[in-house]
Amino acid sequence: MVIVEAGDQAAGRAQSEQQELAAAETNHDAALAGLKRKERHLQEALLAATQENTTLLSRIAELSGRQFYLEKELNGDGGGGGGGAAPGSQGPALRAELEERAKLISIVKLQGQEVDALKAEVNLLRHKGGHVYVPPPPPDDAQQPPPM
Repeated sequence: MVIVEAGDQAAGRAQSEQQELAAAETNHDAALAGLKRKERHLQEALLAATQENTTLLSRIAELSGRQFYLEKELNGDGGGGGGGAAPGSQGPALRAELEERAKLISIVKLQGQEVDALKAEVNLLRHKGGHVYVPPPPPDDAQQPPPM
């Protein structure tokens, strides 16, 4: 009779542990879903900010080009009289302007690539359902690790 009572107690403990495990798993699933939503929103916000920066940098490059053109026109048409730059200072200024313009253009291209990469990642997450790969359980568990 003692053996039956011990078996009943063990079965009761196992059932209560299974209920606790199921409750913890439900809580963790809900938390994981919330984190996935938060990650998706943050990636979309990053994508929007990157697109805005790309637009602004494109505008800066456009305005720098326009400024360069206008200064060139002003210096070319102004002659040697008042309003233009000193004769020796035009070369370094033009070189600096061209370097700055080249840097801005490369930044715009790089951000365009980042936007494309982020779009691809967001689409991939949307198609996959936002799965996050978890590490395999400890070796003492009887479960097999999820396939990668």
